[in-house]
Amino acid sequence: MKYLRVTAIAVALAAVSIGFGAASAVDNNNNEQGASFCARCGDGVCAKSCENAQTCPRDCGGGGGGTTAH
Repeated sequence: MKYLRVTAIAVALAAVSIGFGAASAVDNNNNEQGASFCARCGDGVCAKSCENAQTCPRDCGGGGGGTTAH
């Protein structure tokens, strides 16, 4: 009986470990996709990986960093 209980606990821990590994792999794939897609200019976020003050002054503050238009 004790052997069966220990085996069941070991199998459960292995399954949880595999689940965390799979979740981590899915999360890493999402991060890689996020880096390959650029944000849209004008969404209020300056995505440093694909936007700058020259390509999107609205988000990245091309003329002094202000957010209001004069």
